[in-house]
Amino acid sequence: MSMSGQYLNTITENASRLGMRLQESFSEHTRDLNISRATGSNYLEGDEKVKDIRRQLDSNSDREKLDAMKRLVALISKGRNMSEYFAQVVKNVASHNLEIRKLVYIYLLRYAEHEPDLALLSINTFQKDLTDSNPLIRAMALRVLSGIKVPMIGSLVVLAIKKCAADISPYVRKNAALAIPKCFDVAVAFEAICPTRLDLLHRHYRRLCKVIVDVDEWGQVDLANLLLRYARTMLPRPILQAGGEEVDKDIELLIHSVEPLFQSRNPA
Repeated sequence: MSMSGQYLNTITENASRLGMRLQESFSEHTRDLNISRATGSNYLEGDEKVKDIRRQLDSNSDREKLDAMKRLVALISKGRNMSEYFAQVVKNVASHNLEIRKLVYIYLLRYAEHEPDLALLSINTFQKDLTDSNPLIRAMALRVLSGIKVPMIGSLVVLAIKKCAADISPYVRKNAALAIPKCFDVAVAFEAICPTRLDLLHRHYRRLCKVIVDVDEWGQVDLANLLLRYARTMLPRPILQAGGEEVDKDIELLIHSVEPLFQSRNPA
């Protein structure tokens, strides 16, 4: 295989790797909640315990609910699809128990985008949690809000971002910055409206390369794939010379722009 092929294959492999980091998000959040691997393994034993989750979530006991939520997060971190419990979980987002609320938000960060109608039922709670005393709750509330893809709440999300952008917590402000591109996912809109008009990206290619590190995690996957397709179609292939390969500067820009993403602990 020529060096030019290797360059493009490297970009392809790196872009695909962006879609394999969802589990790292759960590791990051569970570290914040002091849920160790040893503890998590206790929640993965036996199908009977899994079947009991729904009863625990509907229980009046905070201890039962907390046990169920820890079990759900542990199972999700192992790749299990636990979306069937969404209706039971979202009811607990207003729990007075802080640990339960944190775990509920971790769950919602994974599934809210896929269940927007059910998530909307708790929209008032999400807005209220933007003023919670705990910065982790404020940040998670914003992330869930900005992840609900329903046009009717667009204005509410914009107001929430503005509010969190002025938050005293750097962590909340960081999440406000990451929420901005979620409202305007350029890559998804492009693929849906004019996927064959790559020529429209000529003027914007370099700017998109530079801002990819600031886009939300899933947006990074979409944008990396779009830029990869543009590079393959529109940019000149590397030229083989005696002293090595001459690589187009725009291809080098794309490679250097996506490199920092591979060190991230965020999803995607």
